[in-house]
Amino acid sequence: MNNEKKNPLEAPSSPACEREAVIPTEKKPWKERLKEALTWKNIVAWGKANVTTIIPFVGFALCILVFSIVPPLATGKTIWTKFFWKSFVERSITLMIISLGAIFIYSMGAMDISVGASAGVAAIIMTLVSNATGHLWVGVFVALAFTIVCAVINASVGEFLHLPAVIGSIFLMFFAGGIQAIYFTGTEAVTLYGDFSFLKQTWFQITFLVVFACVTLYLFKFTRLGKYTRAIGTNETVARQSGVNIWLFKFFAYSFLGLAIVFACVNSVNRVGTVTKSTGANFHMSIMIALILGGMPVSGGMKSRVSSAVVGTMIYNILETGLILSGVPASATMLVQSIILFAIIVLTCRRKDIKTLQR
Repeated sequence: MNNEKKNPLEAPSSPACEREAVIPTEKKPWKERLKEALTWKNIVAWGKANVTTIIPFVGFALCILVFSIVPPLATGKTIWTKFFWKSFVERSITLMIISLGAIFIYSMGAMDISVGASAGVAAIIMTLVSNATGHLWVGVFVALAFTIVCAVINASVGEFLHLPAVIGSIFLMFFAGGIQAIYFTGTEAVTLYGDFSFLKQTWFQITFLVVFACVTLYLFKFTRLGKYTRAIGTNETVARQSGVNIWLFKFFAYSFLGLAIVFACVNSVNRVGTVTKSTGANFHMSIMIALILGGMPVSGGMKSRVSSAVVGTMIYNILETGLILSGVPASATMLVQSIILFAIIVLTCRRKDIKTLQR
């Protein structure tokens, strides 16, 4: 008599189960698997699933093609010069750093229109403190403290005062803009003293940008910060009911933008050497246009991508510079950008309320 005790949670074995045991199959060679993956049907299916990611890259390639042809015909100038691409990289780095920092805010379906004014004040603080102490890193930390205070205000307005988040950024825009105006009343510019020539090296700036982009990608794809900010953008009420601390993750998102602003100020001030009243001007519009051109949904959510900041910044810069090389006046350049921006918003906007009512 068999006295062995059986686990009550274990599925009973039977001859039929034993006969249907899974037999391991041989793994196909990588060439065969690659051939199967590259069938037209699979390529089309992948393209449909990733259309919002593909279109911005196609748009960037189209911009290069158009501006390789139009400027030589219109003005005799060309984008295929060493000076153009060096200038393109230098201009792109500062804007791309801030755009990467703004990814978490835009993924929540929010925006910060005080970025430009905050960047201007952060640059003033960083420069003055660095000149007073003789250490750049001290100025960086004090400027970072200022941006964190701004993050607290931006995150708290909606949660504790029950006002639209944009109200906080409007207040900060006027407040920081007022500080800039008062400071530059009696002076034209403030100069950063000290030898920080290594920060001006293109290789250092590109390396820093790549590292910052990788950190942003990791935080956005593999941490709760990216997951919850996208969840807030998809449906803030559901995220709140699921136990997400809305204020905390809004604070983290705005703080990360503040960190990016400080890094961008270090890059910009070291490249130019001075801070003026125009430092940071129109950053908020440039970031918004760049992210939307890169495929960032206006309402945020799960379709938000870090690649929107990278490719969107490149499209924005080559579009702006290409139009100027083509002989288009600055006023008309803004008009063309606004038309393109409006068209993309109309095509990509997710109408949450309509979808909710349909359900």
